[in-house]
Amino acid sequence: MGNEDKKPEGKISETKRPTLADFINDNERIITVLGVLMALTAYFSSSPIKPFGQIFSVLLLTLTLLVWFELWGQFPSEMGNSTLFWFESIFGLLVFALVGYWVVSIGCIFPQMVFLISFLLISSFISYLMKRFDIFNRFFKAEPGQKRILRIFLGVLILLISYLVGVFVVAVLIYKTYTPFTEYLISLGCSLP
Repeated sequence: MGNEDKKPEGKISETKRPTLADFINDNERIITVLGVLMALTAYFSSSPIKPFGQIFSVLLLTLTLLVWFELWGQFPSEMGNSTLFWFESIFGLLVFALVGYWVVSIGCIFPQMVFLISFLLISSFISYLMKRFDIFNRFFKAEPGQKRILRIFLGVLILLISYLVGVFVVAVLIYKTYTPFTEYLISLGCSLP
């Protein structure tokens, strides 16, 4: 009756603490993707073709942070061994150092950021509405997968409209209003048309 509750002597019932090797084995793909994204972000932030380099680095930095937060959620909640603890701390510091490097190397990018954020929000919102309410198939009475050329044309048109609205938002928020913030941007060397 009491024998089932007893543990065999000589065996330790302590659970194994997570190690760095276990963590890397379980998450090697996401760590690799994060490393590639970080390298590309640093590379494009100092690209000789400034406008494209800045846009690519903004997008890559955003992806880097998204992947970092995903990886951060994979770290075990219980205390692992010391190498896992230091790996988590130093890797987090490295990601945020990349953000700092990016801010310093890009310099004055505020107008481009306003445009990019407004463009992404508008196009994402329109895309969400189109998918959520199946607007294309209802409007054109098409089955999923039909009228591919029309879908592509409509997608490009939506991106163009989102682009124009993003340019309008930047024009209204930044260029048409002369504020102390605009003076600050000019003092940093930003070129405002």
